[in-house]
Amino acid sequence: MEFPQANAGNKSAGFGNVARNDGFNYLEPGIHTVAITDIRFEQPATAKPYIAVEFKNQEGSVTTQKLYVSPKAVEITLENLVHLLNKVVSDEELNKLTWPDGDWDAMAAAVKAMNPSGTALQIKLVGEEYNGTIYAKLGYKPFAQKIGEDRLIFNIDKDIKREETANLTSNLQAPSAVPAGGAPLVPGSAPSAPPSAPLMAQ
Repeated sequence: MEFPQANAGNKSAGFGNVARNDGFNYLEPGIHTVAITDIRFEQPATAKPYIAVEFKNQEGSVTTQKLYVSPKAVEITLENLVHLLNKVVSDEELNKLTWPDGDWDAMAAAVKAMNPSGTALQIKLVGEEYNGTIYAKLGYKPFAQKIGEDRLIFNIDKDIKREETANLTSNLQAPSAVPAGGAPLVPGSAPSAPPSAPLMAQ
């Protein structure tokens, strides 16, 4: 899949959104102004549990990112949630937030009660290619900033991980599933068992 050329250091670079056959528009790799529209706990029957964070931009394009809460992943997930949430709620509110240990439904409900959707923020989505399709996902911190901050930089050469590059550097075959949290940007079927994303270890 070919992408349009962009200046490597252009902080406003991105790919907008693409309509798919299912009628939804999905955010593509780049820097986007969004609101958090939902935070919920998901416990799939055959996969690891995760916190789903849904973002939507002004045009209605969406992305849902998965932050895993398995024992290996929970510390990093909590760090990433703090990084994200302190862009839309105060430190004081975050410091007061508590929930019963291990009760992720209660945690998600407590976060939603702080009304994080009331404040816009900017997020950076990186891309990973699988079977010729680019999937958008949160990368390494910093991946979020307050409106008016100037910390996020999207670099088309560094922030889109191509299959051929991954194969050359690792000598491994392509992953067997779709990257975590990523929605396909072009029509087509996708595998059903997502592997972990950067910093979203399972």
